[in-house]
This record gives sequence, C-alpha cells and structure tokens, in this order.
Amino acid sequence: MTFMDQLLSKWRTLIVLGMMCLAVVTGIAAIWGLLFMLWGVQTIRAGSANVIEHIERDENPILFWIIAGAWILSGLLLIASTIF
Repeated sequence: MTFMDQLLSKWRTLIVLGMMCLAVVTGIAAIWGLLFMLWGVQTIRAGSANVIEHIERDENPILFWIIAGAWILSGLLLIASTIF
C-alpha cells in the first residue's frame, strides 16, 4: 500500500483535521461545536473514551457517560453561542 493510499484510507480523519484548521483560522465556534458533537457520538458508538486516559463504558460507566455527555453538551453550547 502506497503512502497516498494509506493517507486516503483515513479520509474521515483528514476531514476532521481540515475542520479543526478551519475553526482555528475563522474562529467560528459552531465548527468546534460540531466536532465535539461528533466526538461524543463516536464515543458512545465505540463504548470507550480517551481524555487523558482510556475509559471503557463497561469498566467505568458513570465516568464514561459524564465524558460523553460533556462532549455533546459542549458541542450544543458552542453551536448555540454562534446562533444566539
């Protein structure tokens, strides 16, 4: 597999990195809000979260749901701050 094939196989990661750059350059909080929401949903789907350390839903359910909820709530607040 060539370097370009390896890079393009992770196209979702490339899109998120592009969105992060766009959010930094433009200062639009809603972009960060969308990213936080995506991270929250992905955390729930995967059943694990990575903050400073790896948290599994089955091993630490309360902490897991606090983290997932915080990401989704942060995303909603960032989007709302752009709208209102």
